[in-house]
This record gives sequence, structure tokens and C-alpha cells, in this order.
Amino acid sequence: FTKNGFKIFRNLEILKKKKYFQKIGLSIYDTQCLSYMIANYDFDVVQCPYNILDRRILASGWFDKLKSKGIEIHIRSIFLQGLLVNKLVYKKQYFDKWKKKFSEWFIWLENNNISPIDYCLSDLLNYDFDKIIIGINNSKNLEEVINFRTINKKKMINFSISDKKLIDPRNWK
Repeated sequence: FTKNGFKIFRNLEILKKKKYFQKIGLSIYDTQCLSYMIANYDFDVVQCPYNILDRRILASGWFDKLKSKGIEIHIRSIFLQGLLVNKLVYKKQYFDKWKKKFSEWFIWLENNNISPIDYCLSDLLNYDFDKIIIGINNSKNLEEVINFRTINKKKMINFSISDKKLIDPRNWK
């Protein structure tokens, strides 16, 4: 975004041509920056958040735009820093405003005998993401991810929310 941006990007392209790396990517928190960045730079990859609450990459239309330009989409934060899979996380005072939403989420999962990891990972199968970055805390988490059960698409419901104070962890206090 600065006056040096074009010079920096040009240098990255030179290094790419010299095969220091294969792709130039951009990691974003919000899709609002994409209009400028994609119009001015030739990125190969965009890394962005996506989870059952945060579907901005889809809702904004940028998923289709990036795909049509041949830009890979790598997603992260699929468990929203553990908020979607760990009942203890949402009980912190900061999340009081959304307590009802999380309570409904975990009750719905329990009533339908679905693990939160199974649900979150199954949701990803509905879209053509190029790469998925998954954070884990321990070997048990890794085992759950590797052995996840696919949830029937018909059982899935819309949990999305647009409140950036919740879906952007940079705002958490």
C-alpha cells in the first residue's frame, strides 16, 4: 500500500524468476484490501480466514474472482483459534455477547451427535479451496483431524456471522 510497494513486489518477482521460491502470496484478514492488491499486483496465492462463522471470502464474491484469475486460495483459522471446537474458549468474558450463539452451536452438535472438528472440516469440502492450514495443539488434535468423519451436507446449517469483533481474533481482548 506504500509508495515502495511496487518496488518491493518487483524485487519479489525477480527472486521468483531466479527460483528462490515458486509463488508470491498475500495473507489477509479482510477481503476489503483485495480490490487494490489484485488490481496492482500479480499474486499467485491469497491466504485468508474461513470458517463456519467467517465466510467473507465467499460472501464478498472474492472466492470466484480469485479462482477466475487462477489465484490459489489457501484458508486458515478454520476452527477460529479453537473457539469452534473448545467449549472452554468461548466462556471467557470477552465472548459474553455471543454466548447464546456458541451455546446453540455446541447444543446443536451434541443433539446431532457430531463433533465440532467433523463439522468444521466437512464444511470445507463444499468449496474448492486449494490449501487448508490447520492449527493443532497436541497429538490428540492431530488424530481427530486425520480421522474426521464427513458430515452429510443436508445436516449442515448456516452459522455465519458478520461481527468483526468476533470473527477477527485481532479484536479479541
